[in-house]
Amino acid sequence: MGHAARYVDAGMRAGLEAIAAGADENALVAAMMGQAIAAGSEYVGMEPLVSSGTRNGVPHGTWRRRKIQPGDPVFLEMAAAHDRYHAALMHSAWLGKPPAAALEMEKVCQEALQAALDAIRPGATCEAPHIACQQVIDLGGLPMVTPPFVSEVTDAQIVSFFKRMAPLSHTGILVYNAPGIGITLAPPILEQLADIPQVVGIKQGDLNPTAIDQIANRLGGRLRLFCASDLAFLGPMMCGFDGISTTNSGALPELVLATFRALESGDATTARDLHRLWYDFRALARRHGQPQLVKAAMNLRGFNGGHVRLPLVDVGPEVIEQTRAVLQSLAADARSGVTLAQ
Repeated sequence: MGHAARYVDAGMRAGLEAIAAGADENALVAAMMGQAIAAGSEYVGMEPLVSSGTRNGVPHGTWRRRKIQPGDPVFLEMAAAHDRYHAALMHSAWLGKPPAAALEMEKVCQEALQAALDAIRPGATCEAPHIACQQVIDLGGLPMVTPPFVSEVTDAQIVSFFKRMAPLSHTGILVYNAPGIGITLAPPILEQLADIPQVVGIKQGDLNPTAIDQIANRLGGRLRLFCASDLAFLGPMMCGFDGISTTNSGALPELVLATFRALESGDATTARDLHRLWYDFRALARRHGQPQLVKAAMNLRGFNGGHVRLPLVDVGPEVIEQTRAVLQSLAADARSGVTLAQ
């Protein structure tokens, strides 16, 4: 396998070096296979896969003499063999500067891959890495900006602040509008922010029913609307919010995501029942702090949650045992999808 891996590395490097404006896909495959064979590879069990431009997203696309243009994405996949032992390798490339959306997808892919690797451990089921990977992709995220926290700031100055800040992000920003974190913005100001092209969403922490009603009905469709609390997100989601910002999904990703999916499909009854399942966990989180309890629960589940950052302090042994009891209760209910580390 080690020999085969060295051969495929040589072939892939040659393929990447062959990418140039005007070169065709056949030239890439010729370089890949030629170099892998020169390095020592035998015949392989499957042909290389190369696709570029609009064909880049076609699974198992083979080369078709297409000439590569500036700005094209290029996908390369190949294998090499030694004594019939195969090593395979995939790689993506971009001729020129990738667009912001592609860079954001690459970032999410890296995070999802790391989550999958972290889920591989003795005793874990084969599906665990896939589930961990998919949950990172499903939950996603965007950079958040809070309103300026200074005295005597006017509404006009707040709008001006976001007009200056929003273009600094290539992917757009979420306005983090939460009581206790900067200034809480009223719905009329949020409507003005919705006119800024790079403002793509609001993370709304003020869950007052009147504010939620105004935001859902006046800004829905113009911005992506996210409930800032997974402790109480059923109401905003039923009013038409697009999603949630969730801390507790670090500890209970299966349950939070299943609740969200139920709401997304219009199944309010299932969402309500799933949300009720983890009330005891929410009660502990309200008492001891969400970051602290989530870290403790992640560690108990084998997720490598680590420690909270100062000035926060990790919960003590007594709270850890209370958390363990809550998790065991959840694990005993098949609807939760929760499992504990062996």
